[in-house]
Amino acid sequence: MTNVVALIAATVVLILIPGPNVALIVANSLRHGLKSGLTTTLGTTAGIAIQLFLVIAGMAVVIEFAASSSERASDWHSQGAISDDLNIAKCNYFQQGCIYYLSNH
Repeated sequence: MTNVVALIAATVVLILIPGPNVALIVANSLRHGLKSGLTTTLGTTAGIAIQLFLVIAGMAVVIEFAASSSERASDWHSQGAISDDLNIAKCNYFQQGCIYYLSNH
């Protein structure tokens, strides 16, 4: 329970501290006016959206690779291509796919 309380306290503190985006928006708003502040807000929001899209696309590639590796390892194991003598069969199929892919590429 104390871990949950510590997590909540740390989260609240981090939320209250303004980040660099907020500092930039406030600085531009105070120095150049409302229009510049709104433009800066739009720019930082667009940057975050682009970054989020790239993260999602990257994770999709990782998940697709993991799924295909798992399927290939399952096929290799069922065909006897992965030797039980090496104790590789005791690993999960994802690890087998990664080992095979890395050793052949």
